[in-house]
Amino acid sequence: MCALMVFDLDDTLYKERDYVRSGRRAVANAIGSELGLDADGLMALMEAAPDAFDAVSAAIAGLAGADAWPVSRMVDTYRAHTPEISLDADTRLVLEALRRRHTLAIVTDGNSVRQHAKIKVLGLYEFFSPENIYVSDDAGSDKNTPVPFLAMERRHSSMRRYYVGDNLAKDFHWPGLRGWTTVMLIDSHGTNIRPQYPAEAPPAFRPGIAISSLKNLLTLP
Repeated sequence: MCALMVFDLDDTLYKERDYVRSGRRAVANAIGSELGLDADGLMALMEAAPDAFDAVSAAIAGLAGADAWPVSRMVDTYRAHTPEISLDADTRLVLEALRRRHTLAIVTDGNSVRQHAKIKVLGLYEFFSPENIYVSDDAGSDKNTPVPFLAMERRHSSMRRYYVGDNLAKDFHWPGLRGWTTVMLIDSHGTNIRPQYPAEAPPAFRPGIAISSLKNLLTLP
């Protein structure tokens, strides 16, 4: 039976750490090119520091041209960059199989420009039609409210609904309250931006199902 299968984006369909690394690389390359510095060295500095841009700011302080690179410009460069991210082979195969059986959609929070840039670079328009992609910044309401899920319900009123995500703070609460089947992709290697601690989450924020791989979605009814 055809269902509506809605996905989170970051740390569900791809690893958000790859986006972070891509953005930092864009900043390192831009500063390196403009100030004549080793971009790889700047990148290594950012990877090692808890506050990446503050670390770079301290490292270049006093150099000729450094005043042109305040932290605010680093942030703008990061946010505006074209991401170097990609779907892994397994995710692509799963989406190809699912779209033959179900209607696929995305509900994601974040800045409109950045989220749509990720979706485009990942090639997700191949699997998700534009009208089934909900970005919070476009609509003015995020997953801390029922609004994104109500929007999907109105569009696909007669289907069984799934939400697949990773973030216990907001991915499962509202769809779960509305009777959706909620599915958490387990961060098996501890590489997500936001750590998962299901036992510490209030019951209403926990998923109905936990899976170790998106391949497990292929066995859901």
